[in-house]
Amino acid sequence: MNSEQIYSAIEFPDDFELRQDALDDLSRKINEASINVTEALASFSPSADQYQKLVIEATQNTIRLVAPAGSGKTQTIVNRVLMQVKHGVSAKRILVLTFDNSAAGSLKAKLEEQIQKTSSLPEAPRISTLNAFGYGLLREYIPREYKSLVTEVAPLVWTVSASS
Repeated sequence: MNSEQIYSAIEFPDDFELRQDALDDLSRKINEASINVTEALASFSPSADQYQKLVIEATQNTIRLVAPAGSGKTQTIVNRVLMQVKHGVSAKRILVLTFDNSAAGSLKAKLEEQIQKTSSLPEAPRISTLNAFGYGLLREYIPREYKSLVTEVAPLVWTVSASS
């Protein structure tokens, strides 16, 4: 890790100088800090049926899960995320996409609940709707294609006339 990675997103006044020895010390401490969460997750074992285990233990990097309501999709995804982290994948490298805000909110809540039980993740993976993720990519990487969303829509007024 070089010093630019430590403070690259911070804006300093032009006359501000960072001491190289302080940066070297900070870099050393960051590199020596243990952020291994596999020990905290060592005892984690998901309770799942045979089909859910196929998803949880899949070796592919990308999976698509389609199942009916009430089948345990949310818990299966949470278990997969925790198993991936248990096997050494950084939570920063996990992206969970869903189609609606309700599912994204439910995933976030269940994952936070599980994280609190195991005290395991220093940071959570990114959970988003497909549309919000795409919109964020446009806004960040292709700003000329970024368009503001309409945040408020005037209500439609319907008039009904009685005819005789």
